[in-house]
Amino acid sequence: MIIGRISDMEWERFFYYARRVKEFIYPTYADDNRILDHAKLRLAQLWTTPLLPTLKKYTCYDVRSLGPFIHSLFIPSCLESLTLGMVTDAQDLSVGTLLSILADEASPDLRALSISGTLSSSSLSYVLEFQELKSLTLISMGDIIDSYVLTILSEMEKLERLVIDIHNASPSLFTFQVASPLTNGFKTLKTLHVHATHATTELFLTQLGRHVQMEGLGFIFPSSNTPLPVNWESEFESLVSMVIDRWPSSLKKIIIDREWSSFVLLSLPTRIITPFFCLPNMEHFSISEFLISFSDEDIENMANSWPCLKRLCIPYHVHVSPQQLSVDTLYTLAKNCPKLEHLEIPIDIKHVPPLDLSTLEFPDPSHTPALHTLYIANDNHLMGTQDLLLIARHLDRLFPHLRKLGRLRLDNADLGPWDKVFAMIEAFRAVRMDSLIADGRRRNH
Repeated sequence: MIIGRISDMEWERFFYYARRVKEFIYPTYADDNRILDHAKLRLAQLWTTPLLPTLKKYTCYDVRSLGPFIHSLFIPSCLESLTLGMVTDAQDLSVGTLLSILADEASPDLRALSISGTLSSSSLSYVLEFQELKSLTLISMGDIIDSYVLTILSEMEKLERLVIDIHNASPSLFTFQVASPLTNGFKTLKTLHVHATHATTELFLTQLGRHVQMEGLGFIFPSSNTPLPVNWESEFESLVSMVIDRWPSSLKKIIIDREWSSFVLLSLPTRIITPFFCLPNMEHFSISEFLISFSDEDIENMANSWPCLKRLCIPYHVHVSPQQLSVDTLYTLAKNCPKLEHLEIPIDIKHVPPLDLSTLEFPDPSHTPALHTLYIANDNHLMGTQDLLLIARHLDRLFPHLRKLGRLRLDNADLGPWDKVFAMIEAFRAVRMDSLIADGRRRNH
């Protein structure tokens, strides 16, 4: 803690700890613990080198909390990841100054840069100087994203992941004086998330050359404040068809989301999603901020089609979501997706069948489901101890490596029952371990 007059011994003690800090998250605007501007000015007078000399990751989700003074006190040249969010016109100059300092130092280690908010063209020009970036996120920048910016981005030789908002981009976004430079660009791009209408996203993807082997795609639809195209469903179907035809074997990750503004949900027809089932190497599939109704049969088809699946997130919204899936879907996923590690799924826990020990066998230990995180969405409150015990027995039987259990979309709901379920699962494990130890001792004797 730095307070008052600071002696050399106190500085030495501070840096003894500061040299060990690898990640720093700046408090948000509403946090009373944020660093006051006069304190930062005083620090700048007392010390001219970075206070966290070995920092690798710096995050500030709301740059407005930094005030008018954004100093490189916390930003060493060895920084690998920088995230700045909620940038407005008031912070543009300070953010630009910070980026120019990093650009002048040529920060050779900076690999990931994420900026959301309003940037001027001069501030954005510093972003384009970081040619060594592997991951870049540019969100909510309006029409400053034009064909020139896309051209520079396409020339980044190490860029593997790009998240870009082109919904309100310049009308001349895909207007080039000569043939589209995107055709020969983005040579190392593997993951692309696009904030735009589906028609615009498809237009962007068609610009990419055949050398681009996409592994992950994110479709982020505009918020509910934006009028929907009348034919948005057919546009989405066209986009899905184009993606499947273009990258049938390389795609491993699909994210479908919608920018949040007001809680107006959009129904997503299942027929738009089911074509993705033909992608054999899918590892991550996630849908958010949409209403969609999957049946048990849909989940079975999904599980049979995606044996390599590691993460599955199905949306759920209390009181407005369609029907929930049965407990049988958990058995289906456990049997057919042994690599599944993270699952978010709506389950009807009001009708949980008795446990049948013959319904699931894992003769090969390597086939045991790898699931370690499970979030179950439901609008039915868990009832008595017997209900909790039954659910715990099912989950214990299905997912022996489970480490985290919770409820999706809490909406002020009580998490206590799920804590009790997980406590029961851990009790089952303890009893089994005691039995194994006792058996081992008996055999040794």
